[in-house]
Amino acid sequence: MTEETKDTKDTTSTQTTTPVGIILMIIILCAAVAGGIYWFTTYGPGTETANDDVAGLFDTGGAGADTAAFAELPDVVAEVNGVAITKETLENIATQISTMYAQQGMNLSDLAIASEVRTQALESVINAEVLSQAAAAAGTSVEAATIEEELASVQAQFPDEATFAAELEAAGITLDELRADVTEQLTVNTYIMNTEEFTAVPAITDEEAREFYDQSVAGATGEVPAFEEVRPQIDAQLTQQKQQEAVSGLVEKLRAEATVDVKI
Repeated sequence: MTEETKDTKDTTSTQTTTPVGIILMIIILCAAVAGGIYWFTTYGPGTETANDDVAGLFDTGGAGADTAAFAELPDVVAEVNGVAITKETLENIATQISTMYAQQGMNLSDLAIASEVRTQALESVINAEVLSQAAAAAGTSVEAATIEEELASVQAQFPDEATFAAELEAAGITLDELRADVTEQLTVNTYIMNTEEFTAVPAITDEEAREFYDQSVAGATGEVPAFEEVRPQIDAQLTQQKQQEAVSGLVEKLRAEATVDVKI
């Protein structure tokens, strides 16, 4: 992989990334593969706090003297194979990560946490673009019916159509933009699930499941469920872990083949 800094390359491409919008970025793509593709509800109540905190994530003082505030960042924060990743996209992802952190009770004013959010956001937008380009190169597509079904699933999380429309407006996106985001993420997920790395994930063996069970119940007090009773849940959890490792390996390979130019 070739990763150039802002000091070694100042030119920018006229291309732009596909809007990431409300997609929960790829650090989370492993969970997306397991079924939670994105969470529109990230933009629900409580987002305002995270939005307020995001502005300071790139102005962390001791966490990095050369780290600029969002307002001071260049319009293009990185390029992947000449395709630009915008400051707006980075800020959207940082908002989403900050929201998750805030919901977990983490203090976003803590320099270490702010630095972690910043790093995750940048890595996530780069990984998302790398995967998006790979999916396009592979000719991956998703049927329109599948997209509409996923959109309906998102809308079903809201009590009525008016509430859904209000949340869209509050998030600053249109239904067409949401549809584009859903299409993008479903396409990437379809690509991933058809890669050799993902399809080669082996089944969980009896030995693996038993070892996990024994470690989990060791030192437990009170009654514990029988191994046979929880075997399906154990298999599901261990399979997800292997899938996450496969996706991480895939992203690592794709990034090694890409030219990534980080400008901040």
